[in-house]
Amino acid sequence: MSSEFPVRVGRLIKWVSALSCVLLFGMAALFGFGLTQVDFRWLSYPLLALPLVCLLFIVRGYRIDGSTLYVRRLLHETTIDLRDLRSAEVLPRVFDRALRIFGNGGLFSFSGWFWRRGQGLLAAYAMDVGAGVQLRWDDRCVVLTPVDPQGMVASLQAHLGRPRSG
Repeated sequence: MSSEFPVRVGRLIKWVSALSCVLLFGMAALFGFGLTQVDFRWLSYPLLALPLVCLLFIVRGYRIDGSTLYVRRLLHETTIDLRDLRSAEVLPRVFDRALRIFGNGGLFSFSGWFWRRGQGLLAAYAMDVGAGVQLRWDDRCVVLTPVDPQGMVASLQAHLGRPRSG
């Protein structure tokens, strides 16, 4: 038996993605058509590739099947083993006081590695900076942003024999 959870897409990610694409495609056109004093045509290719690469890692939803959480991406799924999960809790702001170490900070997703004092590294698979779910193991932490965070926590507790909240 599996449970599906759609991802919540926040207003911030829509604005950041739209403005970033306009800026990147505009700069690629400016450089590609040779409208600058110096020939920067070669620079138009990475500027066009960046949004396309980021689009591959967009978060499209979550699925819990047995002891595995699947993060649906554009062309693949990222798997997270839920065995030994210590806690699952709803946070009002999943990125509160988190510092991005490596990853994407708003171009089609908030994903990658972040750091938060008192918790250390956390992996993010999110599309919003608001309320979400924090999953904790002894050695790692993951944040997600489903439409129904309480429903996801309840489903995790049902699938895994009630991990402690908090």
